[in-house]
Amino acid sequence: AAAGIAGQAARWKDALDILNHFEPVWLAGAVAAGLIGWRDRVTVVLAAMALGACALQMAPDILAPRDLAAPIAGAERLKIVQLNAWVNNPDPGRSAAWLLSQDPDVIVMEEAYDRASPLVRALRARYPHSTNCGDGCSVLILSKASPRAGGRLGAFGFTSWATFEGARGPYTVVAEQAINPWPPL
Repeated sequence: AAAGIAGQAARWKDALDILNHFEPVWLAGAVAAGLIGWRDRVTVVLAAMALGACALQMAPDILAPRDLAAPIAGAERLKIVQLNAWVNNPDPGRSAAWLLSQDPDVIVMEEAYDRASPLVRALRARYPHSTNCGDGCSVLILSKASPRAGGRLGAFGFTSWATFEGARGPYTVVAEQAINPWPPL
């Protein structure tokens, strides 16, 4: 119950967001505690508190309408694939093959450090345009089309952006390597 409730405070204190990554564990623990200790009033109250905190945290994702991703008839289609290239990727060739098989219009890639250069090189023929957030930034936006503009978003952090011209007007893609929840800021 305490971990579930403390996770709610992550809205104000980033360091507490690590607790929300274990929300399914807290939920399972609350259900188990309630079933095992159903005769003990304190256990039932604590289990209910934990269940409530977990439900409050998880409900927006579970209850979100699933038809939001349904394409609109006649609308321009854009396929974006996100990949964390992972600095220790053991098989960048396999990652590149998977990305190419997806044939997205835009690839958003995090941890595209020097070690990921074989992966990026393998994609260059089909995705000749790239935007990143400057020196030392590992966030990369690869695209088939040339961006109209792009670069770093904000003064700090690892956030890249690129604006493209679509059939129905411009659109912007934003990519970020969030360091949250660990290490906390």
